[in-house]
Amino acid sequence: MYFSHFCLPTYLPDRDGEPAAYMQRLVDFFASSEELGFDALWANEHHFHRFGGMIPSVPIMLSALAQRTKRVRLGTSVLVLPLHHPLSVAEELAMVDLLSGGRLELGVGRGFVLYDYEVMGVPLLEGQERTLEALEVILKAWAGDKFSHQGKHFQFRDLEIWPRPCQRPHPPIAFACTASLE
Repeated sequence: MYFSHFCLPTYLPDRDGEPAAYMQRLVDFFASSEELGFDALWANEHHFHRFGGMIPSVPIMLSALAQRTKRVRLGTSVLVLPLHHPLSVAEELAMVDLLSGGRLELGVGRGFVLYDYEVMGVPLLEGQERTLEALEVILKAWAGDKFSHQGKHFQFRDLEIWPRPCQRPHPPIAFACTASLE
């Protein structure tokens, strides 16, 4: 069996104290998953509220965990692709893969929190198409060659990103889904 630790922290000021100390305890707690025998840690992206909102930047959290662990896989669960630029995602997560010695797993999805979309200025109805196009860009960027992309939301010409992930052809990818056939 394969056991993972799903990291969706909620911050309760009355109980958890100062945010800096709380964040350090989270990193300590998540990193302890390795010595407890877990196979992977999955950090969940959330924004703008205390319920699950203490990991607004999954790559930063996974970078910290990469330095505190040696064996466990490190996953994004999920990275809400429509809220990010795919080139930044490709570069940042390639760094996580390199810093972790090839332990990154990319979990992506379109998300569902309307408020996040509104704040980020992204139409919710474009979520699915932006997710699919962003993933296409990330995979092209991780392939290692110069690439071009002419899509609805992103256009690039003769572009090469650095760094590239060490896993080939790319880190494993998981796609979040719901009851919708899309």
